[in-house]
Amino acid sequence: RNLHNHLPLPTAGQRGLAAPPMRHEQPIGDTEGSGGESKGVSPNSELGAMRRMMEMQQKMLGLQQKMLIQLTDQNHRTNMSLRNLTAQVRILQMHIMDSSKGNTKNAIEDEDSAFSMKVVGKQLATLQASLLWSQRNLRVMKSGLSVYEAERGKRPEGKSLHEKAIVNNLTIKKRLNTLQTEIDKLEEKGRAAAQGVLSPLLIKQSKALNDKLTSKHEVQKGVEIALVPNNAHNLGISSARRHSRRPYRITNSERKNEAKDNSASDLHSHTNTTMTGGETFAELAQKQMLQCIDSWTDKKKLQVQCASWNCNARKPSEDLGAWLSPIAESSPHIIVIGLQEVVELSVKHVLLDKDRRQKPWEEAINLAINDGNSYVQAVSKQMVGIMMFVYVRQDIAGMISNKDTCSVGTGKAGAGNKGAVVARFQLFGNNTMCFINSHLAAHKEHVEHRNADYRRIMDKARFSTVKNGHRIEDHDVLFWIGDLNYRLNFSDEDIGKVYEYIEEKDWQVLLEQDQLKAERIKGEVFEHFREGDIDFQPTFKYTPGSDHYATGDGKNRMPAWCDRVLWRTQNHVEVRQRWYRSEMSLKASDHKPVVAYFDVTMRVTDPDKQATVFERVRAKLRAEMGNTSAASPNVPK
Repeated sequence: RNLHNHLPLPTAGQRGLAAPPMRHEQPIGDTEGSGGESKGVSPNSELGAMRRMMEMQQKMLGLQQKMLIQLTDQNHRTNMSLRNLTAQVRILQMHIMDSSKGNTKNAIEDEDSAFSMKVVGKQLATLQASLLWSQRNLRVMKSGLSVYEAERGKRPEGKSLHEKAIVNNLTIKKRLNTLQTEIDKLEEKGRAAAQGVLSPLLIKQSKALNDKLTSKHEVQKGVEIALVPNNAHNLGISSARRHSRRPYRITNSERKNEAKDNSASDLHSHTNTTMTGGETFAELAQKQMLQCIDSWTDKKKLQVQCASWNCNARKPSEDLGAWLSPIAESSPHIIVIGLQEVVELSVKHVLLDKDRRQKPWEEAINLAINDGNSYVQAVSKQMVGIMMFVYVRQDIAGMISNKDTCSVGTGKAGAGNKGAVVARFQLFGNNTMCFINSHLAAHKEHVEHRNADYRRIMDKARFSTVKNGHRIEDHDVLFWIGDLNYRLNFSDEDIGKVYEYIEEKDWQVLLEQDQLKAERIKGEVFEHFREGDIDFQPTFKYTPGSDHYATGDGKNRMPAWCDRVLWRTQNHVEVRQRWYRSEMSLKASDHKPVVAYFDVTMRVTDPDKQATVFERVRAKLRAEMGNTSAASPNVPK
């Protein structure tokens, strides 16, 4: 507008047209240096281009100023996120420093916390460097805008200014887009880093809540288990019902399947007939079949050997024969070997090829167990440093079916440094076996953490290829081995007395303070599991390369039976433990390995005998009901 007011306008005579209404009462002429004459200008002359260019530049400048305000606001929010993250990291560092002052052994051995701090530190350093880069770009952009304003103030003429403005606009727009992208990345990194710092606190809170919910669930499940008969296997009860977690009830659909050869009306009236004691015909038939189970099933016996060792990230350098070689008088049908801490917890070892970790142990184990015997590997499973092998004798290898494995991580954020590997298969028809090798949370004070690890493994372990019996507790026999990490509840001041009790082999006094035994009595963990008598000294913590407990390293760690073997049965499977011992000859680790030997008796159904007995039971019940023409369930399949 100012430029318009200071430039001469053409007169009507000069244009050859009638003069239109003018904005001013009279044209403004250039009186100085022109003798009072007005020099005309065409409508498409430099004036029009200059005016349009100035209007466009004003609009673009307004948009750029708005973008600068938004960018400054985003930078401010990023700074706030960085300050919050820095404060959270400082709190975490102070917490770790306080923990190290109060309990040095926790700070030294908590590999998970150290690993998490390294990751968070790297994220924070990257975030700070990126933020400095964005602040530098903001300063450059502001400087560019100032130069643009200065150039605009000089009002250079015509086309050169227009072209320069276009170049400047494109350059600034490109810088703004780049800076916006970087700020978005910084905000995302800030959220991720903050989540990494806060996740341990959130996990702790969620585990506390889960413990409360699980405790209520376990009480309810205990009531349900009390209602479920322990002898529902191979007795005509359908597989789906036998593996159900609900109390045992015969549904109408199952009654129809059991009496499918009879009419539907007779079946409905008969199976719903209530006899003495409030039981139906089908329920009484099942009960009487269980009472005479020996007459229609055959017993099948086999031996199982279970071994466990925390090898402290050592490679197999010793002869494993003394630990794993079967006893001379009877070679077991099944040998289960569980290893923990096969490798150190580091990115290098976690990403290491599985075969490179597994092969050395596989070769050493094969050499030990196949000395004069013939075993084949039925199944194996590994998760980071937790590894399990299941070997069977060749004479029963063809009787095994439906093999499957799974794993459950219980470390921070579900990491696999702690947790369990699980394997299962069927043997002698429908008999199911399950083996669990676990490494639970460390340190004496983390009893609740270990209990939560156990519950998570029981709840999360699933076998995807098995239609029925896909949970751990659905199997007929379970063997649970591993470094369970439960300690002795003696105070640190009593460690001298503990060494005296060990010297005197007074295991009973020590076992009164065993955390696992106490938690099992309270019903917190390993419900319905059994463990044999412990008649060997605590398996942890030794000085590697010796048979002496670690007392000279400044830690004075309380000895404990960290390494255990437990079992659980149902459905008329019987397990008797022959012996349970540790192997003192292996010295490479700070743990001593343990091994247990079992006699297992399973029941296998004879279909012909089963049909004969069931006909006799059915006839007896029909006679008692006084309705021999009524329909009744057929022999179970």
